[in-house]
Amino acid sequence: MKGKNKRAFIVLTALLCPLTVLPANAQEIVVVLSSQSPYYLEAFNSFQYAIGRPVESFDMQKAPFVISAATKVVVTFGGKAAAREYQTGTHIVSCMAPAVELSRSNYANRYFIPMSPHPGRLLLKLQVVQPALKRLFVFWISESMREYLRQMRKDAASLGITLTEVRLKNADELPERLRGMPGTTDAIFFPPDPLLVNVQTFGTVRDFSEQNHVPFYAPTEALVGKGATASVSSSFESMGRSAARMTSRLLNGETAEQSAYPEEIRLAVNLKAAGRAGLKLTPEMLAKADKVFP
Repeated sequence: MKGKNKRAFIVLTALLCPLTVLPANAQEIVVVLSSQSPYYLEAFNSFQYAIGRPVESFDMQKAPFVISAATKVVVTFGGKAAAREYQTGTHIVSCMAPAVELSRSNYANRYFIPMSPHPGRLLLKLQVVQPALKRLFVFWISESMREYLRQMRKDAASLGITLTEVRLKNADELPERLRGMPGTTDAIFFPPDPLLVNVQTFGTVRDFSEQNHVPFYAPTEALVGKGATASVSSSFESMGRSAARMTSRLLNGETAEQSAYPEEIRLAVNLKAAGRAGLKLTPEMLAKADKVFP
């Protein structure tokens, strides 16, 4: 099913399986949404489409709900849903929850769909935008970013990129650390760190990028629309499909990796921001972008 048929399926599943606050029955799969965010719903609809049947779902902003002990897989969308306690033995597949930090003892039966693309693929896309990229500064705060940045460091080395990680104690440190950056920096990257990315820090780096002609790469397409140079991100539909594939493996009793990066990635660029940062974007490069902001 594609096009109109896919849209019809999504509408049908929404009608057949509305969000409810009643106790869940013994379905194999249950979905828990942190809220009615359109981003969570887009990923959830894609999940249902990939699974091929309606899936019962709960909204954490509604009244309390109960999930049957017979449920085999709980799929969560958003940090609040991922952080909720679930019964022992149930497989938990968490999407769109970068802030969730679990102790080692709680990692059993936990699986994650990262919001960011695989670091190697992300860096390759950034080199499409900026072929001369050799020195990349990355700011971060949250412990949940550590493993992602470890993999990014490894992939950067293989691509001839020197990665300088600057961990902040809090977002207030950012202006001072920006001023302390060496003049040889080629670009700045923000990972999807929930403790770092906010209106104030984004504005600070965006202004620094323009004033110092240093490209600023953001974690989401929406931030490119607000003035970042570019972003490489996973689509919400792709996250839902990845969660469906992992769920199917778990239901079939197959081994699943603890993390599975979404396959589809999107490149977005901002023409004005790129010009202010000193980047010259060729027609060939722009043809490779999924979204171009004027």
